[in-house]
Amino acid sequence: MHWLLDTIQPVCTIPLALDSPDPAILEMAFSMVDRPPMINSISLEKERFNAMMPFLNDKDCCVIALCMDDTGMPESAGDILGRAKNLVVELNKIGISTVHIYVNPLVQPISTDANKGTMVLDAVRAIKAEFPDVHITGGLSNISYGLPQRHIINRTFVTLMMDAGMDSAIIDPLDKKIMATIRTADMLLGKDPFCMKYLKGIRSGAIES
Repeated sequence: MHWLLDTIQPVCTIPLALDSPDPAILEMAFSMVDRPPMINSISLEKERFNAMMPFLNDKDCCVIALCMDDTGMPESAGDILGRAKNLVVELNKIGISTVHIYVNPLVQPISTDANKGTMVLDAVRAIKAEFPDVHITGGLSNISYGLPQRHIINRTFVTLMMDAGMDSAIIDPLDKKIMATIRTADMLLGKDPFCMKYLKGIRSGAIES
């Protein structure tokens, strides 16, 4: 971790995401960063929760909050919402503001259950209704695991998730088609005044038909 931060930080202009299950390593890494980082991650799993809470106490950082507990993956939108509520409340208690929390609702493969897509979409809408300032993130491509032509599934799903309230995701930024889809969806959702970012993307070749 020390070597990685020494290597990456001098050439990086954006905040870093620090990822380790060991709070001692995260503490060391936190002392090295030159801007508030994102910490990946905390969950409601007892062992992880108890280890991470003292580390996160009063830290100036963003936090990814996984909707996971000791019973396993969520089975309904209500499960996801309940876990998200608990995480937000507990993180608020130790000084992490809601605007710095990135809830991960845990996207699951639709190949195992046709309702996994609507489940997470419903959950995201409910979380944003309860906590408008919270951010939503996650592994978007999990939805297409086990299916052919995953790219078209992922591109379609990202637009649905953005409409529900997702505002970040773990994606490949070098995938020009999904990045073009995201920029176009931003415009259609009213987040691109006068379509300026869309038009800039057209002119630069980032968005192609």
